[in-house]
Amino acid sequence: MNEAVERRYGNLKELVRATREKVSVHNFRGMYARIACFWSVPPMVADITYMAQIQGHRFVLEPRVEPGTSPEEVEKIRLHYASHANYADYKIADKDGNIDGRPGVRLGQPGVTVLDAFRKEYETWEEKEHPEQLHPTVMLKKGRKKAAKENKTGYSTFKPTIQTRAWGDDLREGMARHEKREIKDDELLRRAFAVYKKCTRQDRED
Repeated sequence: MNEAVERRYGNLKELVRATREKVSVHNFRGMYARIACFWSVPPMVADITYMAQIQGHRFVLEPRVEPGTSPEEVEKIRLHYASHANYADYKIADKDGNIDGRPGVRLGQPGVTVLDAFRKEYETWEEKEHPEQLHPTVMLKKGRKKAAKENKTGYSTFKPTIQTRAWGDDLREGMARHEKREIKDDELLRRAFAVYKKCTRQDRED
């Protein structure tokens, strides 16, 4: 496998750590783990814990220590194991080289779920931090809508969650590249609503 990787990607020296001479399968494991965190790690789970889980590194998740070892020493051991696993070799960056540290940008998209190992912890966090997401029909308050003439700013108080915002930002970036211009929030939402309306109308016709 390493020979095949070297033939296909050997000229991409930027993939390799300065301490290594050539690209290998090990590099791609590191890339996969970093992309997985960017896409799917729950906000309250540490990157090294998530990477250890998906790569089966039990020493990181549960290091073998003597009974009575302090939590601080256990954490040092975990970080030591993690450094050998090369968890920090790669970061996600934009086209300008700015590091994008957003966690789980695809969480909340259709078909994207939290790993079973972190599901209970995630649901507890979500219920505490964003209860309106769990039972939106229950949490919505009945109130009078402002008439257009009463709204002095011309803007609504529409506030998406961090995960939803990240999903929208990804969509906006693709639209901006296609249109070769900036896409504002209002246009992004209008286009998304229009596509949804078109799809639901098509479903009814089918």
